[in-house]
Amino acid sequence: MQALTYNCDLEISASVRAKTCQSVINETLSVGENSFIVDPKTDSNLLIDTALFAWWDQISNTKDNEYSHSKNISSFSNMAWATTIYVGCSVGQCEDRKLFVCHYHPKGNIPREKIYFEGKACKTNLHCLSINQGSCYNSLCTADDYPLSREGLNFDGRPFSSQPISSNIPTFQALLHQLTKSEADNTTTAFPEWESTSPQP
Repeated sequence: MQALTYNCDLEISASVRAKTCQSVINETLSVGENSFIVDPKTDSNLLIDTALFAWWDQISNTKDNEYSHSKNISSFSNMAWATTIYVGCSVGQCEDRKLFVCHYHPKGNIPREKIYFEGKACKTNLHCLSINQGSCYNSLCTADDYPLSREGLNFDGRPFSSQPISSNIPTFQALLHQLTKSEADNTTTAFPEWESTSPQP
């Protein structure tokens, strides 16, 4: 498991998603997605704290550390997925609800695959060189902030590279097109300063 690094590109995609005011998870996106809905008058900080604890609490439903859609663990597994490195979140203010959305990359939640792998904790930055030249933080490898536009996830129409690093990742422009079919106004962004911790199975 790696510590999650906050990513502003993912915050933008989560913000667009939050504007739709739709709490149904979009499984077709190229990123993992968690959402949490509350009364529109709920304080945003309380919403964020409540959502994060509720998502992580799904760990109690894990028995064999293997992902399955039927286990009601998708929110937890998005946070704990072994190869997921980045997260970005946003709060959307809707007429009848307030919606908190987080996006995760690379996307996990692959059926019959392990959510996380047990192993030795990192002790120095040398143990984390394979993760975008990342560093060791609280015994977990954490990647440096990395614009996902470098992987072809471009959201403003300007080409950052002639070829995306990963050819199977759609452009950010295409991702936003998926998200913007239905939008609402008055969306604010949130910057939760948190990192995933190693689960205790």
